[in-house]
Amino acid sequence: MEMPFIRSALFIPANNPGMVQTAHLLGSDAIIFDLEDAISLSQKDSARELLNEAFKFFKKDSVVRIVRINPLDSPYFYDDINMVKEFDIDFIMLAKADVESVIALENEIKDTNIKIITLIESASGVLNLKDILSASDLVSGMLFGAEDYSLDMQIERTKQSDEILMARQSIALTCKALNKFSLDTPFTDVEDFEMLNIDTKKAKAYGFTGKACINPRQVRYVNAIFTPTQKEIDYAREVVYAANKAKEDGIGVFSLNGKMVDAPIINRSHLVLENAKKAGVINE
Repeated sequence: MEMPFIRSALFIPANNPGMVQTAHLLGSDAIIFDLEDAISLSQKDSARELLNEAFKFFKKDSVVRIVRINPLDSPYFYDDINMVKEFDIDFIMLAKADVESVIALENEIKDTNIKIITLIESASGVLNLKDILSASDLVSGMLFGAEDYSLDMQIERTKQSDEILMARQSIALTCKALNKFSLDTPFTDVEDFEMLNIDTKKAKAYGFTGKACINPRQVRYVNAIFTPTQKEIDYAREVVYAANKAKEDGIGVFSLNGKMVDAPIINRSHLVLENAKKAGVINE
């Protein structure tokens, strides 16, 4: 499965017509049009209808389109799906995902081109990551929802995020093992950009492929951290050049700058260069 290039995924309330219509201009690689937490119970139907009207009038561009729907145990699940599956979108994000709800969603959208992102928000979800990711071939990735997870665990949510370390690493690890993409939980203090940078660097270090944002001002910080640095690009170029030379000479494992280089390092270097191209920082 080819991974979508999503460094940042910005949540947009589906009942905000101004933000919905200009979302593709905010710099995020993906937009999550939210029908769940951002919408009050009294506005669920109107938000769905507003999003339906909005998608009629603007065409899909390079931004990845995601719609977060309400969970299976809500009265809005099937109403959301029946409308959303007609949209020109890439993914449906399934709130409070478990095996049962993934299968129910798959049955409703299997005749479309829409894939599934599972949203993990509970202790049970973290405990059953592999089963949830494997419940349907339509599942392409996963987002961690730390706020609801912390509530379920009855733990205090802090900016340092030590309390969610195990869950974050488990999600990133399981997604990598099953060749799925993983999006880290949003950083909820929209005024603290220093801690946003620290938190995003942690997410990258754990193996997440991107991070969700809840404010447009967070996007550029997240994009910058998940974009390959010039140092990473230069090293990747060195590795690829040396690997091509070694192949011509019939050499498998070789040394570069005193360090052994084998297939995993070569593959990672190709990925760095591919992501740098997608981010627009190199053209070749």
